[in-house]
Amino acid sequence: MRFLAALLLALSLAAQTSDEKDVIAVVQRTFDGMAKHDEAMIRSTMLADARLYSIRGDAAPSAVAFDDWVKRIAATKG
Repeated sequence: MRFLAALLLALSLAAQTSDEKDVIAVVQRTFDGMAKHDEAMIRSTMLADARLYSIRGDAAPSAVAFDDWVKRIAATKG
């Protein structure tokens, strides 16, 4: 049974397309940039006119311009 589970996992990982791997790499680069507070790294992963949306609890959705968001992330320490 363990062998079958391992085989299925290996097959599913191998089935990832090149596009899927590229998307995952960009998302990982975004998170790495956030962790390092690296503005240039984060900017390299999105379009300059991107907008980010969030919803917290029952509140209405809010939007923030990418430029404002990336500056906040880069300025945050800790």
